[in-house]
Amino acid sequence: MRRLLPLLIVLLAAGIGAARGVGMKQVPGDFLRYHRAGRMVVTGQAGLLYDPQYLETQAVYAAERLPGGDSLIEREFKYAPGLAILMAPLGALPPFAANVIWCAWNTALMAAMFLVLWRWCAGGLSAWWMLVPLVVLLRPVLDNISLGQLNPSAIVPATVGVWWLARRRTLASGAAVGLGVATKFMPAVLALWFVSKRCWKALAVSAATLVVLWVMLPAFVLGPSRALESNQAWLDARAHHFTSAEAEQLPGYSMKSFVYRVFGTTPYPSRRHETVTVGTGALSPQASSVLTLVLNGLLLAAVLWIGRGPLREADDLRGPPEAALLLAAIPLVSPEARFPHFLFLALPLTALTYALVRDRASSPARRAALLLTGLGAVLINATSERLLGERLGLLAEVYCVPGWGALLLLAALAVIVREGRRAQP
Repeated sequence: MRRLLPLLIVLLAAGIGAARGVGMKQVPGDFLRYHRAGRMVVTGQAGLLYDPQYLETQAVYAAERLPGGDSLIEREFKYAPGLAILMAPLGALPPFAANVIWCAWNTALMAAMFLVLWRWCAGGLSAWWMLVPLVVLLRPVLDNISLGQLNPSAIVPATVGVWWLARRRTLASGAAVGLGVATKFMPAVLALWFVSKRCWKALAVSAATLVVLWVMLPAFVLGPSRALESNQAWLDARAHHFTSAEAEQLPGYSMKSFVYRVFGTTPYPSRRHETVTVGTGALSPQASSVLTLVLNGLLLAAVLWIGRGPLREADDLRGPPEAALLLAAIPLVSPEARFPHFLFLALPLTALTYALVRDRASSPARRAALLLTGLGAVLINATSERLLGERLGLLAEVYCVPGWGALLLLAALAVIVREGRRAQP
């Protein structure tokens, strides 16, 4: 029975997710992006995935819109053609039924991830301490379910891939991280972890997985020429969002969001669909872009330096805080990091929780880590209008307060890692 307990927990989570999907009055708009793409693959319209004129026709769900029913608004698809093909099985189903399955999938994935993190970080301590990261990250968890987000399909494989690497399951680790990158590109930052630990086989498998999902799968399903055209259309539609220094608006709480909004004049699109501008205008878009790249580079370099050294074994409890460093940095170096993306902080918060519970000896370093962790946990949730009021909640979002929380958690991890090296060289 004890061996079956993790499976039962995952199945229970899937059931809760499915029930949440059944209770939704409308299919979430984010999920409709992915479902619509899968539907277009099934119906032979993959060549129109990135066609803005076809998007305006709102034709994919035309036959399923009923008077007084779900409006099934169609929005752009932002991801690679390979992901649209992976969504084809769900695209063949009605949107509502597909969303029920998707909600079950997301909750099951996140439950499995937290079980893995408990197994890796607890070191024999009580599972009840897992309530700390679960409560702190409750909003990102619920947002990913309610919005029908894609993030768990990227973040969970990436996080589990880091665990597999510690267990020396190199092929599985590389494939999991490659899947995460193919889904959403930010887990690509973990390639730096493979390089720093000299895990070249895992890096190669990750790259091969990406080639399979981004190149070979579309070529097999769509044909080589159509696959090439679809990938080129995707690059043409999305590349300028990352290569151009200009930004019409920049949501989220990353360092880029902070620099562009506070030192530039880029407006913030608030949750009420209004824009708020607080920038000083001190930096041009080009200067903002350069400063962002410099800050991102410095942060990643610092993280790699703090986590330097050989790869820890899976039973070495100094390993999870070190591996958590890059995951904590991802929301900060991301072009935009909204609340659902803060699921990347699952390993950092779990590693910090168990490290602080395990070492109860009072020392300046432990007190500093505890303070940084507590403040970080508060700040990443500090945009609630119920707690702060409408005005302060909005200002916390505009000035990227959740991002500052993630930075404090990263600082706490640095303290824990440093103390671990001192205690056991």
